[in-house]
Amino acid sequence: MAEVPAEVVTRLKEQFSDRSLHQVEKFDPEDVSVTYTFVMTGPTRDELDKFEQDMLATDKLADRLDKKNAIRTAATVAALAQIRWPDRDECKRIFGLHPEMVYSFAHDLRRFAGDNFETRTKKL
Repeated sequence: MAEVPAEVVTRLKEQFSDRSLHQVEKFDPEDVSVTYTFVMTGPTRDELDKFEQDMLATDKLADRLDKKNAIRTAATVAALAQIRWPDRDECKRIFGLHPEMVYSFAHDLRRFAGDNFETRTKKL
């Protein structure tokens, strides 16, 4: 995994001390030389609610292309709201090269909000 500059990590930890901070690497499994590193914060409850509302609103769209575009827009907005590094222009450039990449951030967003917790049980 590519290293994020230490000064960036320090600044973001100070700026977002109340949130989780994650280094995320997106890569093409068929060509691992195509790799991008991002730093994201976990979403707040309001940010997660906004993303979920945007996703639910797509259910009302009848046209499949409109629905796909609305889902992509919701995923892009949610990703950009949490990506703290690189800057927005660079993220938009990357998303322009790989427009389907934004969908993978929706999964990350949910994990960072706590969806990655598992249950351990013990029979008593």
